[in-house]
Amino acid sequence: MKNESQVLKREKPKESAVYVEGRAMDKSIKYQFEDVEFMTAKEKELVLKVWERFLKSLAADYDKTFVDGHGNTLPVPFSKFSKLLYQHLTLHCSYIAHYDRFGFYGTYFENPADTIQFIKQYDSDYGCISTEYGGSWWLRGDYEDLNTALCDVVNKYKNILYEKLSVKEKTDDLGQAQALAGKWGYELKGTR
Repeated sequence: MKNESQVLKREKPKESAVYVEGRAMDKSIKYQFEDVEFMTAKEKELVLKVWERFLKSLAADYDKTFVDGHGNTLPVPFSKFSKLLYQHLTLHCSYIAHYDRFGFYGTYFENPADTIQFIKQYDSDYGCISTEYGGSWWLRGDYEDLNTALCDVVNKYKNILYEKLSVKEKTDDLGQAQALAGKWGYELKGTR
């Protein structure tokens, strides 16, 4: 069993801040990870970098799309949702695979309410409880250092994500309500 000083070692925060839409996020923290049987410390660092790029893209580009080399229109954040990140989430963060990377992305990132639920797993204000299984065992063991770091990074982006996703959810819900009312010959009036 590792003692507390072996689990997660932080160095002094870097001086540069991360900015999303002109808002300064918390300063970066440099982590020191440990090698484990199925992942080296360097691979853990890479997962964390990809995770931050993905969250930053979710915060800045949630509704934006691009056309890939095959002519498919895809969400911009999907381009940052790498196979490496997908595999870490499904193997070490208490998620099922949802068939593949596309299925996982569709489950958690196409609907703003589902994205909010996903983010809450990494939000200490909600106890970092697994979205799919409940419990916080995913924060212990060989990947405790990395998974704790994932939670720290979410803290940098969660406020802007919750704000943007809540607005998107409301807009989508009102649009669906108006469409349903129109289908049956009714009109909705007076939105707040």
